[in-house]
Amino acid sequence: MSRNVLRSLAILAVTIWVAAPAVAAVPSLAPVVEMVQPAVVAIEVEPAALPATHDGSRSLPRHGPLSPDSFFKREFGELLPWPPHAPAAPERPVRKHGGSGFFIDAEGHVVTNAHLIGQDHVGQNHAIRIHTADGEVLEAEVIGQDRFSDIAVLKVEVDRPVPYATFADSDAARVGDWVFAIGSPYGFHGTVTTGIVSARGRDIGAGQYGDFLQIDAPINRGNSGGPTFDLEGRVVGVNTAIYSPTGGSVGIGFAVPSNTVRLIVADLMDDGKVERGWLGVQIQPIDRDLAEAFGLDEPGGALVTDVSEGSPAAAAGIRPGTVVTAVGDKRVRGPRDLARLVALTPPGEGITLTVWRDQREYTIPVQLGERSSADPVALPAGTRPDLGFRLGQDGGEGAVIERVAPKSPAATKDLVPGDRFLMVDGVPVSDAAAANKRLAAAWSAEQQFVVLEVARGSDVRYVALRLRHA
Repeated sequence: MSRNVLRSLAILAVTIWVAAPAVAAVPSLAPVVEMVQPAVVAIEVEPAALPATHDGSRSLPRHGPLSPDSFFKREFGELLPWPPHAPAAPERPVRKHGGSGFFIDAEGHVVTNAHLIGQDHVGQNHAIRIHTADGEVLEAEVIGQDRFSDIAVLKVEVDRPVPYATFADSDAARVGDWVFAIGSPYGFHGTVTTGIVSARGRDIGAGQYGDFLQIDAPINRGNSGGPTFDLEGRVVGVNTAIYSPTGGSVGIGFAVPSNTVRLIVADLMDDGKVERGWLGVQIQPIDRDLAEAFGLDEPGGALVTDVSEGSPAAAAGIRPGTVVTAVGDKRVRGPRDLARLVALTPPGEGITLTVWRDQREYTIPVQLGERSSADPVALPAGTRPDLGFRLGQDGGEGAVIERVAPKSPAATKDLVPGDRFLMVDGVPVSDAAAANKRLAAAWSAEQQFVVLEVARGSDVRYVALRLRHA
């Protein structure tokens, strides 16, 4: 090859190298991780007493609304050795289970998941231990827990200020924003994983106020209760559940938004319980036909189908046929939005509802009452997305089915319009309102099934329907 050819090739190579655009360096998360990692803790729960199985061994109860056979799982690492790979002591065959949490102030308050702690552990302070990032092991007491939001607050006694995390404004989190999670998957404390916010406002059927952030940062057993951070090191959500056909992470995780967590935590730290606002209405979604019939531009909002006597809604003049489209400056996309926004408002506070009625938009001030544990939550009346039927009343005995959604749980059990509910879970129901109240109570109690006594003509049969959150 001639010298001229070699010279030309060399010039061409230099030209290509010079012309190539510079590749921007990928920024490292190390600085922000180093800043917040000391605030994240591992949580060890050692039940004082466990129920015996049929073979005499002991197993941990599962708390929370998701059953073991559901693809949506509360992953908290039950039956894991602690620390990783440590054999269980012969005198204590029951292994501890673990999860994650994080300090929220310098005084030692810790936020985690309620399902990790479990209702049976309230007051059993010595069964809950906090493992800090620097190796300390501290006994914790339960300040309060709320199973509806799946948030719990613990407290450890400290002799010096501890590092803590702060909350972000989760309403500002956008789909596509980078996030990272820190926790103790399978007992490996301080594990960091990264991803993005995949979706907002997810309802996974895991409670009455579903409004989860979906993230694709890998989270596994032991991550539950741990924080998901934004790139500024602020907590944007508390990891709670994963979608998992396999039991491990498939990149679909769910976190309770920080704005919800902040309100729940403030309530729990005040008196150990959460007081929820009560409006006193039964509501249903607005489909396209209803939207057109009511003169709305598009489907959305919550249609009031019934108003409880003596309720705040009744006092404010709300009546059936009213469509609630906003609470304050928050848009109501459907019934679950209204239920959540009302529930997160303290009893006694005033709210302003934007409503559509008689082809006009109004604003109505309402003074909220307090929801007791016996009150059904404002979920859709009759139209139940978890069961797939609408109940009505025609003067006959019980509650008559007016409509059954195709391919719904009700349809798969051969329920058809005209069938009548005579009893719900063994309790006679005289009308649709009574049946809906029993169904809402079953949902609130997080039952796996509801048993219906159904009449079709002179034939009576029993039907068990699996609730969607089970």
